[in-house]
Amino acid sequence: MLFNDARSAAADDDIARGTLAAAEWTSDDREDNWLISYADLLSVIFTMVVLLFGRMTVVAEQPAAEPAAPEPAAEVAAAPDATPLVRMVSEPATAPEPVAAVAPERSAVALDLEAGPAAPPPDLASSDPAPPVVFGQDESLPLPDGSSREDRVADLIEQRFGGQIAATRREHGLEITIPEVALFASARAVLQESAQPVLTELAATLREGGETRISVEGHTDDVPVQGGQFASNWDLASARANAVARYLLEHGFEPWRLQSVSYADTRPVAGNDSEAGRAANRRVELQISFIDRN
Repeated sequence: MLFNDARSAAADDDIARGTLAAAEWTSDDREDNWLISYADLLSVIFTMVVLLFGRMTVVAEQPAAEPAAPEPAAEVAAAPDATPLVRMVSEPATAPEPVAAVAPERSAVALDLEAGPAAPPPDLASSDPAPPVVFGQDESLPLPDGSSREDRVADLIEQRFGGQIAATRREHGLEITIPEVALFASARAVLQESAQPVLTELAATLREGGETRISVEGHTDDVPVQGGQFASNWDLASARANAVARYLLEHGFEPWRLQSVSYADTRPVAGNDSEAGRAANRRVELQISFIDRN
C-alpha cells in the first residue's frame, strides 16, 4: 500500500515537471519573480497620481468663497481705540451741539473810530529835524576870498603834517608826496601801523577840499629787488600804490575817482648815487584833481 502511494507521488512529480518544462519553467524560484510585485506597485502609484491630479483640477475650478463680514464684536476688538466704534454700534447718532457764534474781530482802525476823533499828529515842521548823516567824500569848508581849493588843501597839509608830507601846486591840481619811511618797511608793500593815522588824517584833509580825482603813483630807486615776493621794482611800486588806493577806498572815496599807477624807478626826483637821493626816490605820490561843481 505504501509502495503504491510512493509510486503515485513520483508519477505526479513527473507530470508536474513535464508541465513546467512545457511552460519554460525549470524551477519554482526564478530570478524575475520580483517583476510582478514591481508592476503592481507602479500601477498603484499611477492610480494615486491620477486621482490627486483630478482632485486639484476640481478644486481650482470652484469659485473662491467670499470672506464673511466680521462681527461687530471683532471690529471692536481690532480697533486701536474701541471707544468711538462701540458708541457707533451701541448708541444712536446724536445731533451735533450748536456752535456759539463768534463776533467778528474789529480792527484797530474801527476801534479808533468808535473811540472818537484821533488826536492831531504832532507838527513835524515845528520840531527840529535831525541832521542827515552823509557818508561821502565832499566835506569841503568855505574858502577864503581869492583862494583856491588847491591852496586851501596845501595849507592844511602843511599845518597838520609839519613837513612829513609835501604838497606842491601843479598845473593839473595838487601833488602830494609821501616818503617810503612814512608808509612801508624796506622792500615791503604792507602798510605799517604808524602809516594808518597819517593816511586817515590825509583822507579827511582831502575831503575838506571837495570832490577830487586821485591818481596814486608808486616810485622806487634804481636798486634791483633782491629776492623776496616781488620780481622787480615795477611789482614793488605797483603793490605800494595799490595798498594806498585800497586804504582810501575803505575810507569813503568812490572807486571811480581812484586809480593806481606804477612808475618804478623811471621818474626819479634825485640822483640814485647817494643814500639820500635813493630815499627821496622811494615814495608814493597822489596827483589830486579837484572837480568843479559848477
